[in-house]
Amino acid sequence: MTIKYPKPGAKTKRKAKRSVQSSAKPKIKKSRKSKSTFALHEDSVAYVVNNSDLVTLEEAARVTGKTSHNIRDYIQRGRIAKLDNEGRTIKRAINGELRVSLKEVKAFLYLVSQREEKHHHAGLHPELGFYGLAERERTKHVNRLHPYLGKFIPQLVEWFLNRYFKKGDWILDPFLGSGTTLVQANEIGMPSIGVDVSEFNCHIAKVKIGRYDLALARKEVLEVESRVQSFSNRLHQKDDPSLELFPDDKFNKITYAFSLS
Repeated sequence: MTIKYPKPGAKTKRKAKRSVQSSAKPKIKKSRKSKSTFALHEDSVAYVVNNSDLVTLEEAARVTGKTSHNIRDYIQRGRIAKLDNEGRTIKRAINGELRVSLKEVKAFLYLVSQREEKHHHAGLHPELGFYGLAERERTKHVNRLHPYLGKFIPQLVEWFLNRYFKKGDWILDPFLGSGTTLVQANEIGMPSIGVDVSEFNCHIAKVKIGRYDLALARKEVLEVESRVQSFSNRLHQKDDPSLELFPDDKFNKITYAFSLS
């Protein structure tokens, strides 16, 4: 029995050509897509990184006037992305393949010059930086009474209270801390409640927001001053009381601070 194989005709040739073309096209598109651009998406900023935009740390430092140590520090602190030589975000770079986006470095340094680098990647409101705020303002009146680790500044509380609440609204602080929220709510005219597992924290807050008899407070403060003076004189063997902890001008400021409570 003989088997006859059909000769390849024009139709089969066209089909073969079409199959070759269809299989080749995706490869061409894929290679072009992988070599052209890469997108780095962040919370609030998106950069399109071209291959020509990828530079080494030394090149980025030379162009921006920084050192390579500065650029590496920006990467370690998460200010700019760590990329490989293909523009992909990586966690660990192989020797010689670490790259950064020059466009992203310049954008970050611009934010630094505008004093907004802390809001990079975070999408925070620029007013929350409180740049140039003096220390005496950050610890105004009773907020300075006792040190407390992790205390936020009263201006931050004021910003949120004035933005999202109105006078007369009740404010609940479930993590009272040193009582900054209660102090600022009291100052604005908002009744407030604070809760904390630390009895000492509650005591600090009570001292800050308590109501005081100013005449009695003055008497007690002056008595403390007198005793400290006597103790100091005994140490230095002096009869002349020259130590003044609370002169009149300072005492007036203390009285004003208690009057705000």
